[in-house]
Amino acid sequence: RERPGMPALPISRMWAKPLDAPDVIDRSLTHWATRNIHEGDAWCAPLAERDLWFWVLQPLQVGQFYLLYDGEREIGLAHVRGQPSHRALSLWLDPALWDTPDEAHAFKAVLDALGEMPAVLDVELGSAGHLRQSVKRWKQWGFQPVLRDRMLWVKPMP
Repeated sequence: RERPGMPALPISRMWAKPLDAPDVIDRSLTHWATRNIHEGDAWCAPLAERDLWFWVLQPLQVGQFYLLYDGEREIGLAHVRGQPSHRALSLWLDPALWDTPDEAHAFKAVLDALGEMPAVLDVELGSAGHLRQSVKRWKQWGFQPVLRDRMLWVKPMP
């Protein structure tokens, strides 16, 4: 998304709490990534849980994590990385929020916690199912879907 200024979203009861403790980050990331895989990419859950966690989690070593809340209820996890001129935001949300107005409120809670709207913002959703369900809504907010190539090396087993 390359539009200046914060998206026009109303004030809501959602908020983001920064996470710093590695064990809490690890627990939260495992919980929310697993939930998004099972709800949005169940076909590849055994592969992801058995073989791909290192691949999924490797780029998440830097940046700031936020637990997302709707009042007192935990609704997801966000990870922000990059410089103010170009940030990347990964979102793992409760599937009940996918393609709802509350998805926008969760997104806004992260931007509010960050305290800025970067000139360029990349948003990655936690599963292909989430993207399929919410793509129209994200396009309305000025985002364009981009598929990135990923490579997986497979070694034949004897």
